[in-house]
Amino acid sequence: MIIMKINSAVNIEQIENDYHITINLVDICQHDLLISYINDLKEFIVKHDIFIIYQKIYRNCNQEIAKIIEENLQWERQINAPITFALSYDSPYETSAIGVHLYGKNKSEIINIKTSKSNDCAYIQYDSGGMNYLYGYHIFDRPEEGFNQLNLKLIEHNYKASDIVRTWFYLNNILTEYQSFNQARNHFFALNKISYKVDSKDLPASTCIGGKTCYGKSVIMIAAAHCDNKLLTKQRVYNNMQNEAEGNNYLYQPSFSRAMMILGYNRKELQISGTASIGTDGQTKFLNNPYKQIELTLRNIINILDEVGMQMCDIVESNVYIKSKQYYSIFIDICKQLKISFPYVCVISDVCRDDLLFEIDGIAKIKKG
Repeated sequence: MIIMKINSAVNIEQIENDYHITINLVDICQHDLLISYINDLKEFIVKHDIFIIYQKIYRNCNQEIAKIIEENLQWERQINAPITFALSYDSPYETSAIGVHLYGKNKSEIINIKTSKSNDCAYIQYDSGGMNYLYGYHIFDRPEEGFNQLNLKLIEHNYKASDIVRTWFYLNNILTEYQSFNQARNHFFALNKISYKVDSKDLPASTCIGGKTCYGKSVIMIAAAHCDNKLLTKQRVYNNMQNEAEGNNYLYQPSFSRAMMILGYNRKELQISGTASIGTDGQTKFLNNPYKQIELTLRNIINILDEVGMQMCDIVESNVYIKSKQYYSIFIDICKQLKISFPYVCVISDVCRDDLLFEIDGIAKIKKG
């Protein structure tokens, strides 16, 4: 992996022809500096002939900052624009801007691009390395409506639910909606004949976190892949420091894999689910102790990576969710103590349980050895 930092805000993780870009706006207060840093990134994108597939913008309610970011992250040179959505959060920093995740590939590695977009959804489908990929999102009010839309989008793109390797759910009211959301998700799996038991091979990795769009609605985002020649295989990854989220047998009835490994023709990709301070009994550990919760969460992530021969330095994209602004400095201190470093965007957010103070998710990639 090649790691580049083109300025103090923009970090790029390159593995062969894949580019994961993190814009972390922790110290950016001046609007002209923000625009300058984004222009640096755009020059890099053009120079390396990168096609941007998706970008996720994390911002607070400051409309001026949001407008600057969204207007400047336009890709006029691309015939097919990337899928883009913005999520509203409180910032853990002293600045009002938060950050952006972008994912792209070298244009020579991507063909047969198809996009479908409307006011409340955007999907992109393409071929690369002998496989077909689908990324997309849609906005919804009620969980049942969101999963009905997902079924329709899968059919439209000739995909099955079992092709989904990763989901992200950003719920407008997670503390009141989480259980009803999980029931709708379990119904979606049952409808598509996907078991959510501990031995299920088709249960995707997932994040379900508080978050909302500028419309005050919730969002589903998916990553899916398939191929006809068996170049692609996937493997559910377990964490022996936690029990499995087995739907009806688990608190709040969620169902997801702790992580999902995707094995392509030349690389390994690990989709790491939202991970928190939960133990082998499924209970929240270290109530009201942010230091211990953050430490256990990071050790859970390290353990998941270790299961597949990866390390924290292999993470190419991640999000850190904290319940309170004061926990950010604790997170930084623990990372220093554990001697770990990885690219992330940090936001203030409710987690799926009111007593959880911290959560991380991520994507890790290495070359196939």
